[in-house]
Amino acid sequence: MLRENPIVRLLIPFVAGIFAYVSFIPGIPVVFWVAFLVLGFIIIYSLSKRYSFYNQWVTSFVIACVMVVAGMGAVAFRDYLMNHRHFASGIERDSVWLARIEDYGQEKARSVKYVAEIIAGQDSQQWRTYAGKLLIYLEKDSASVLLQPGDKILFYGTPLTIPGPALPGGFNYKDYLYRRGIFYQIYLKYSTWRKVSFPESFSLRQTAAKWRGKLLGVMKKYGLEGQEYAVASAMLLGYSSVLDSETRQIYSGSGAMHVLCVSGLHVGIIYMFVGVLLTPLLRLKKGKLIRSVFCIVIIWFYAMLTGLSASVIRAATMFSFLSIGQMAGRRTGIYNTLAASAFFILLFNPYLLFEIGFQLSYLAVLGIVSLQPGLYHLIHIKNKILDKVWALLTVSIAAQLATGPLATFYFHQFPSYFLLTNLWVIPVSFVCMFLGVLFFLTSWIYPLAKITGWVLALGFKVMNTGVSIIEGLPGAVIKGLYPDIFLCVGIYGFLIFLVLYFYFSRKWLFYSALVLILAISARKPAQWLFCRNQAGQIVVAQSKSLNGLILVKGRSVALSDAKMLGDKAMLDWLGDKGIDNISVLKKHSCIQWNGRIICVADGDSIVKPLTGRADYLFLLGKVSMNPSIIIQSLQPSAVIAGPDVPAYIIKRWKEKLHGSSIRFHAVREEGYFDELL
Repeated sequence: MLRENPIVRLLIPFVAGIFAYVSFIPGIPVVFWVAFLVLGFIIIYSLSKRYSFYNQWVTSFVIACVMVVAGMGAVAFRDYLMNHRHFASGIERDSVWLARIEDYGQEKARSVKYVAEIIAGQDSQQWRTYAGKLLIYLEKDSASVLLQPGDKILFYGTPLTIPGPALPGGFNYKDYLYRRGIFYQIYLKYSTWRKVSFPESFSLRQTAAKWRGKLLGVMKKYGLEGQEYAVASAMLLGYSSVLDSETRQIYSGSGAMHVLCVSGLHVGIIYMFVGVLLTPLLRLKKGKLIRSVFCIVIIWFYAMLTGLSASVIRAATMFSFLSIGQMAGRRTGIYNTLAASAFFILLFNPYLLFEIGFQLSYLAVLGIVSLQPGLYHLIHIKNKILDKVWALLTVSIAAQLATGPLATFYFHQFPSYFLLTNLWVIPVSFVCMFLGVLFFLTSWIYPLAKITGWVLALGFKVMNTGVSIIEGLPGAVIKGLYPDIFLCVGIYGFLIFLVLYFYFSRKWLFYSALVLILAISARKPAQWLFCRNQAGQIVVAQSKSLNGLILVKGRSVALSDAKMLGDKAMLDWLGDKGIDNISVLKKHSCIQWNGRIICVADGDSIVKPLTGRADYLFLLGKVSMNPSIIIQSLQPSAVIAGPDVPAYIIKRWKEKLHGSSIRFHAVREEGYFDELL
């Protein structure tokens, strides 16, 4: 299989190089990787001249090593581009900055969130040009909601680093934004910023965003509103900011969330629609070339309109390669085409490899092309209509088998009626996509736009109603699923060995699949024994909604505040750790946990332990007591300041403990606290 797909053989070590760099060896200069690449190519050239065919495995090994280095170099070069001339080098307290709005804002309860590009900053009365993106939260008012892509704003303030995960092993929003080149954020009141006029510089992305804004306005103008407008915006134009939590839950719970993310289905419909419209060009001498060029340009323009998400980039790249293959008169293998599109995408942005959308979109396509043919041929149906239904079901099953383990790992739930959902949503969304294209083509003709707009709104209303009914069925969503990465890898390994066994009929493949399934089955008892003997753990989260102590011992946890159980991040974290026994500590108390004494200081009172000495002292809120009195009374080994402790109290404790042997950890400055007991 690998021999027939050479690009797959190149992609595997390239991806391994990206993983290796991000996980183990970040920060090595770009020049180092360039030198290694040049050396590798020289070795490959020398080997190809000296060794015969029988020693080609040596050349293959060197090529694999070179691709590993290329993967590392791609990440290093991306880091260099993100940090080159970055405004972080000029940050001073309360500086003046000039920034350009990159996309439409996302309205929140009291603010509007924008992604902006820093253009310049004032450093000691001197303006300097900078680069780099940041998140800007503007106080919500009539001016902040009207900013558009390309607008320039002048603001006064100090950008702050984005905090890390609230809990150890939790979702890392800082890393998520880092992969998008965003390292800082700032909140601005209405009095600290203003919109300014500045000479325009052309930006294809901002131009596309403006066009998308106009198309969104056209949909509103001709009758789309409420849930229909929100779903149409996400599905047709990739604009998901107007989707409310209820709509997201309906589509997520029914297993139809994939239709709201612009991906291969949407790009494929656009590609097919444009291809049919341009069929008359095939009569020309260079008609095939002209049609292919037009198709590629239009699908990439559509990709720009939808915000260039990982899934749409993958789909647009794959269809571009297919179009180039058709133009050249060649029939390229699907695995080679997928590998080529992935390689092309990761070469320009290797961090996309860690995006959920990128991973799930490729897994879905791989599942369909690998598993669907075998599933389809299990049953032979003579009736044409039933045969089409069976084909659609096998596509859905194949995609779910490929994406199910990873989706469950990320989202901790599984849609029970995904087959029923896809039987409904795929054909209806197909119709809605065609209606959307027709609507935009006729939007400049008032009478036609009024009719097509009404039909489009009706189509989305029908789709929403069907999805809502499925989501409301009993047991539609299985929640509380917390597989770890090892279980996911085991399941994928089992599926791969099983598929290869059916393709090649080798016994060792079947035995390997059997060994993996036995290992997966034995994993739960082993995990129970491990948790039983696991050391205790003290955690303080970096989140005001999780303000308190979290004490873990095996499969039991004690919380200092019952309100923490209302936070989804906490529930997911407890589920990931397999916790099944939860208790709540009393306030203003000193407790013994796994042989350690932990005291909580809140306000102006504290309970002294019977032993007279505390191992940990946890500060909660505005601790008004004198630090010297508390330290003399408790003699703690470590002091932990919670996320709601004010900065002036943290400063007071830092000054008191400076030079002493007592450790001090301020959660709001240093991130979550995590230590084994």
